[in-house]
Amino acid sequence: MHDLQQALIKHDGYLLNIRNDDPGDIARRARVTASSSHPLSFEQAGDWIPLLFPVAQQFPAYPAQDDAVIDEVIVLVKNDHAEPVTITGRVGSSCKLGTIDTSSEKARLEGIAPASSVGWISLKLDAPLVACKPADWADPCLFWFAIDSPQSDAHEVFIGKDPDHYPGFRTAYFDEDAGTWKVSRLHDGATFFTPIIKARGVFTFKIPGLIAYPPESITNGFHRPCKNASNLWCSDPAMAFSQEIILEFQDKMIISEVHVTTDTGLDKAYTHEWSGDYDPWPEPGKPPRCPKDFDVVAITGDAELTIASITGNLQRKIVIKTSPVEAEKVKLVIHATNGGKDVGIYEIRVY
Repeated sequence: MHDLQQALIKHDGYLLNIRNDDPGDIARRARVTASSSHPLSFEQAGDWIPLLFPVAQQFPAYPAQDDAVIDEVIVLVKNDHAEPVTITGRVGSSCKLGTIDTSSEKARLEGIAPASSVGWISLKLDAPLVACKPADWADPCLFWFAIDSPQSDAHEVFIGKDPDHYPGFRTAYFDEDAGTWKVSRLHDGATFFTPIIKARGVFTFKIPGLIAYPPESITNGFHRPCKNASNLWCSDPAMAFSQEIILEFQDKMIISEVHVTTDTGLDKAYTHEWSGDYDPWPEPGKPPRCPKDFDVVAITGDAELTIASITGNLQRKIVIKTSPVEAEKVKLVIHATNGGKDVGIYEIRVY
């Protein structure tokens, strides 16, 4: 059964919580670096959500360095009121993706939205939190922040909402009738919240010192979002292409096969038509974060050998076979996506 499970996930089958432990996959033991990574920063306001009710954002906390101190949450707010408005909230930790538990509150948030303005405001924590580098890149620290509805003028104060989905993240709202936090999902029948506050969405926010999609995700053993992590590497959308991700082995290796699993938007309800994400998708049916044109390069010392050049790709799983070559490193050089500002890769295997 174990061998069958491993064979299925090697060929891109999905088995819940089954991890790649293929001893032949030398990528599992490689050191992974990238030319850039998507910071914990989401700045595209496709919608404005009135703070008529409290809202919350759950997020993984991957430090850009070994550890990071969270002392502020920066949010994009529109205040249509003629007076400044005090924005308050809370920060806490989570043990499970999709669960907001206010009993785990760690600190309070507070900041001022200037009168008649649209801009970033800093919500300061009254007790800074430490985000530690995870021992397991598939099990990061999970945090959430919640923003209260202002005491007055709530209908004139808005938080920005990114129009895209982001695996590994959850947004929520406080259901005052039920007295609980809810993550909106299609089958919940929350007609107002579901189309605007998507479960895998993000509000417009940023937290310095943290990244959203680290390169180590591509060798953590999972090739789809599961449990508490996205298991995805994304490049920084503010950085131009080409972008690179490099696997460095401890010794020179003889390689003959490279597997690349890309982000083709399988977290979306239906990826072949526009239904509100990427307003609209640059090209219908072409997942924007999927790498379109890329090279696979074997490196030994200063010598680089391109073993494959892929163009016009739309596939999620690409298997590249080559005559055996010596390599100290394997590098993917992504020249273009299918319209996305960042590229997404879930897994790289090397044999």
